[in-house]
Amino acid sequence: MKELYVDESYRGQKIGEQLMNALKIEAKQNNCNQIKWTVAPWNKAGQKFYERIGATENKEWLNYEWKI
Repeated sequence: MKELYVDESYRGQKIGEQLMNALKIEAKQNNCNQIKWTVAPWNKAGQKFYERIGATENKEWLNYEWKI
């Protein structure tokens, strides 16, 4: 998954939660035991959403990228 984005006009309808739950089901069906993703530090609404659905912040890893 590249991005999870729910248009503002559809927010508050639990669409994001339904999408994340579908992802969780798919992962379990494929014997995955973990799902990882990144959230921009400025995206406080995203962080709050992920925490509300039970995700925890992983402070053990840093993200790197190499732009060419």
